[in-house]
Amino acid sequence: MRQKIRINHRNKLDPEAVIRSMRIAITMTHDYSAACARLKNRLRRQPEGNLQITHSHDGVYFYFKNDYLRKRSDLLYSLARKRYCATLLNVLTLISELPASMAQRDPFHSEQCRTAFAKLEELIHDYADGNLDLARILLTQQQYAWYVGEYHKKPFSGNPNGQILLNPQGDRVLSKSEQNIGIALWDHAVPCHYEEPLRINVQRLVDALQKNLKEQGLLSRQLFYYQSHTCYWNVPEHLQWMNAPGSIWRTYDSRSGCILIHPDYTIMLADGSLVYWEHEGLLENFSYRTNSTERISIMQIAGGIPRENILETTESQANDRQELSQIIERRILPRLWF
Repeated sequence: MRQKIRINHRNKLDPEAVIRSMRIAITMTHDYSAACARLKNRLRRQPEGNLQITHSHDGVYFYFKNDYLRKRSDLLYSLARKRYCATLLNVLTLISELPASMAQRDPFHSEQCRTAFAKLEELIHDYADGNLDLARILLTQQQYAWYVGEYHKKPFSGNPNGQILLNPQGDRVLSKSEQNIGIALWDHAVPCHYEEPLRINVQRLVDALQKNLKEQGLLSRQLFYYQSHTCYWNVPEHLQWMNAPGSIWRTYDSRSGCILIHPDYTIMLADGSLVYWEHEGLLENFSYRTNSTERISIMQIAGGIPRENILETTESQANDRQELSQIIERRILPRLWF
């Protein structure tokens, strides 16, 4: 049965997905003390005073010192963020005080922890029912600015099978596998960008290649040339994969010394670092497989991206909903919310 995709056009986070995601994140976290310290640091930057929340038959309303706060008020969001951080901090503090074996096995086995998390759930629902932007409250300021910021997506070249495929975030994607990954991220309330450009300076590698080829007598002319703004390389047969369609080396810009990569999905963690999700869909193709390996190596060596911040999936993984969930829950959620 075809899965119905609900499209999110306004960067809105679904409260139920957020609560599920946060519960998993708390369960998968091992260093509660560090998480508490980060939340305390966020709280230091919030204004004095407390947010008051009232419920009526026609909605949820927010006040400060008995004065009504409009939905677009900066003060409202600052106070909402403060109350959220304090409520989440209480949950994590209680869990951090549990015996280590209980915290690792099931932190919500404790009635006190369950009650504290229920208050967090209620608060998130109040914000959502009050038509507040959850992302603006729950994410760090750096995360939120990145999430709602504009970026130049790679021009859409069309789907090979002619279908129009959309992910829940509203992006046109190239394959069913990319769509599946987008659905999994949406189900876990993970803010992401699709094919956000990543520029990596590879001039040092280019210089080393040129020097190496010259020393071997394999370079009798200029190392590269441009044709219709695409870079082509005068390299020996064993390096001709650099000129294959889709090769990252064809994006090389000699003016900046950079190549251009478009990871399938980019995610910003709470500490401001980025996670790049690359789906490897054509590994049976030699040029694709070689370029894929090269791309990951360059991201690490020239880009300085830690290996734990690069996710790779194969076709079989992308078609396994449970495996996608496990990747997100182990590799992303423990570092996403706090």
